[in-house]
Amino acid sequence: MAFSGNIFIFSGDTGSGKTTLLADWAKNSPNVGGIVSPVINGKRHFVNVGSGDECLMESQEGTLKVGRFTFNEDAFDWAGKSVLSLFQSNLEWIIIDETGPLELKQEKGFHQLITQILQNNGPHRAKLLFVVRAALTEQFVNKYGLNNSKILPRLFFNGNSFPPLAGIVLCGGESSRMKMDKAVLQFGDLPQWKLLHQMLNLFCDEVLISVNENQVASWPENHSGTLVTDKEKYSSKGPLTGILSCMEGRDQGCFIVAVDYPLLKTEHLIALYNARNFTAEAVCFTIEGRTEPLVSILEPAAVAKLKKFTSGGGNSLNKFLRAIRTDKVELPDMSFMLNVNTQDEFQKLTSHLEHLGLTDT
Repeated sequence: MAFSGNIFIFSGDTGSGKTTLLADWAKNSPNVGGIVSPVINGKRHFVNVGSGDECLMESQEGTLKVGRFTFNEDAFDWAGKSVLSLFQSNLEWIIIDETGPLELKQEKGFHQLITQILQNNGPHRAKLLFVVRAALTEQFVNKYGLNNSKILPRLFFNGNSFPPLAGIVLCGGESSRMKMDKAVLQFGDLPQWKLLHQMLNLFCDEVLISVNENQVASWPENHSGTLVTDKEKYSSKGPLTGILSCMEGRDQGCFIVAVDYPLLKTEHLIALYNARNFTAEAVCFTIEGRTEPLVSILEPAAVAKLKKFTSGGGNSLNKFLRAIRTDKVELPDMSFMLNVNTQDEFQKLTSHLEHLGLTDT
């Protein structure tokens, strides 16, 4: 794939201002080109950010239909040709705004352009930036085989950068009520640990798989990620055992996800990732005021404080997050934080997901 290390994704909810943010970024960045899709006079248009040329995308006479919207196929052809012409330039970034149901469900719109670009042998200097709604990002990545792409946070487009994070998949819990290893539970076509590794890989350059001594002996030999076994000196500290073992000798922040939440999706991690800012030391989910520490981001300053917290006898991640500057995110629907702890709960959820057609088992 020509862009195996040069593909990026910007994602957010519908109406969150993605296009406006990108247009402003391109206006102030001479090395950015491509297509954005703003609403002009009540109608969606394509705009070439370099030349300013416009093409009406939304039209009642169009042949492409998505829900209540009708789009002009010729407009996508125009936008595609505009994008392809940019590969002969010295641009650093090329934007394609945006990919959605038209491509993912109907294989129309930008679908042909995307497949043509990904099959091109290159090499190309430009970084390719796809704009995708948060709820469709996982489907987009899977459809086009973009597991090695990286998701960019909103603040990147304001000229800001954050320190990179190490991803941590926490697998080392006791799973005593489940009576089997939660990390290997399979709600679709992948075990939980591997699914979460793929999700975190979109945000992090390195993903660490935290396991205990009992798990490591039976762990798959050809596993993905960096396997880190719990260290004895951090024992009996609950989730902190795995986190501290993974972060020993590191001075970076971390993106933590435990295997306990089978309904967790990439879109939920995007919400946390986009909530990073320069005043918070950590970001986590909350449900009706209750902190949910096992899906969270700890910035480098928080990791340094965590090491001091535990050396002083602290062993509660929840208590630690309440003691530092933690921004809490509560989405309208927090049901994805469902925790499955028993075989009965596992069977019921699996049957429910199969009934909805949401698993491949």
